[in-house]
Amino acid sequence: MPIITIIISVVGVFLATAVAYLMIELKKTRQRTERDIAELATAKTTIQHLQEKLETQRADLEQLTRRFTLEFENLATRILKVNSAEFAEQSRSNLGVLIAPLQTKLGEFREQIERSYKVESDERITLKTEIKQLADLNKQLGDEARQLAKALKSDSKQQGCWGELVLEKILESSGLRKDHEYRREVADRNAEDQLIRPDVVLNLPDANHLIIDSKVSLTAYIEFTAAPAQDQSRFLTQHLQSLRSHVKGLSEKHYPSAKSLNAPDFVLMFVPVESSFALAVKEDPSLLDYAWERKVIIVSPSTLLAALRTIAAFWKGERQTQNTLAIADAGGALYDKFVGFCEDMQGIGAKIDSARQAYDTAMNKLVTGNGNIIRRVEHMRELGANVKKTLPASLLEQAGPLPTSVGKNEGETF
Repeated sequence: MPIITIIISVVGVFLATAVAYLMIELKKTRQRTERDIAELATAKTTIQHLQEKLETQRADLEQLTRRFTLEFENLATRILKVNSAEFAEQSRSNLGVLIAPLQTKLGEFREQIERSYKVESDERITLKTEIKQLADLNKQLGDEARQLAKALKSDSKQQGCWGELVLEKILESSGLRKDHEYRREVADRNAEDQLIRPDVVLNLPDANHLIIDSKVSLTAYIEFTAAPAQDQSRFLTQHLQSLRSHVKGLSEKHYPSAKSLNAPDFVLMFVPVESSFALAVKEDPSLLDYAWERKVIIVSPSTLLAALRTIAAFWKGERQTQNTLAIADAGGALYDKFVGFCEDMQGIGAKIDSARQAYDTAMNKLVTGNGNIIRRVEHMRELGANVKKTLPASLLEQAGPLPTSVGKNEGETF
């Protein structure tokens, strides 16, 4: 048999075997498929049943949810109503507790406001009254000032008296004392043997003096302040001429040469109106040099007050120095007195010691000594002496018992 036929036979057998095996496997596969299909149908039925049951449970759950929601809403409404009532009541109570102090404070605040308003009203009335009084006083002062200006303008003597009064006030306010650090209207004679009477003589330390004289130039100045601008130049010229005239007249009196004074070679000319002095210096700067050449220094109230306070400070230092010297002298005298007092006290102490010794000797005989007088006298009472009083117990205790050496007969001899 050819080999091909054998191969074909073998392949045929193999193929037949393979086909048979495949048919068997196919049958098994079909059986498994049919079984899976049956199980799948059963599972589908189960799933469908479960879906139906799930739908039923979902419907029940939704119904239960709606019922629970409704019941929760009802319960919440009831709780809210109850709590709202309790909260309202509690709020009213708490609010009452909170408001009570506030009402008290508001009442106190209202009372305080009413009191403050009353006080303010009273003060307003008082202030109104005082303002009215001040206005009346201001009007009165204005009238008096106008009258004064009119009087000063018309009477040069009154101007001089007024200037001296202003000078006196400045002297008082500077701290200087009248008839101590300054003197008014001291009569004297100058080098030409003319009688002079300066307004003020300032006493300086070391027996020096400074002379002040008041000069008032108000007539032209008042006219200047009241005149229209076109007429002021004429009154200003008159004002400057008045001041220069005062400087010239004061220089010719030769106050520094007074025989009883030790004054420097110049005199202070006091101008009591600050504004008139400032106007003159502003318009005529050479006025001060003109005065200095004639041994006159022009001073206003402010500059004079500064100078006077400086002099008052010098005097204060001088008084302190004098007081220090007086204290030193008094301290030395006091020390000498104290030494004498100590010596006297030592003498008194020695005499006290001597008197103490005599006192102790006498007390020894009277009370403390052996056979002292107190015990002997008391022994006489004990023996039957007719007495109305008794010795103090303290003295009897100090005296002690009668010594045994003093016998009965001896005691009786007393």
